[in-house]
Amino acid sequence: MPGPLENLPRFRFDNGDGPTYDVEWPDRISPLGGAVDALSYRGGRGGTAATFFSGGYRVLYLGFPFETIRRPGLRARLMRDAVRALVR
Repeated sequence: MPGPLENLPRFRFDNGDGPTYDVEWPDRISPLGGAVDALSYRGGRGGTAATFFSGGYRVLYLGFPFETIRRPGLRARLMRDAVRALVR
């Protein structure tokens, strides 16, 4: 099954000059127990930004604050893709 966030374009978090707050240390996470890498960081130290599990239940876990995605349309798209993946 393709990852639910695989078609998202690159995006940036707020660096403190936008409407929310500076995301200095987004979490790098590791998929475990059958979860898969759903989104990766580019730049910085890289790593996994989100994981997705689909078994008897579904979980999408983000390693960064959703509200700090700078582009409103992209926030809406990520949420739409997440909900679609979770309710299948």
